[in-house]
Amino acid sequence: MLDGLIEAVKALRERLDTHSEHIGANEIRTRATLIDPLLKALG
Repeated sequence: MLDGLIEAVKALRERLDTHSEHIGANEIRTRATLIDPLLKALG
């Protein structure tokens, strides 16, 4: 389980690094791109 969480966090970090100017543009995009995937990885 921890390995999956680590991989999810790494993927989210890459996504944030690549698209940070667009992700923070609005709450819906931030949630869909970062928050929901992290919550899913946490179970």
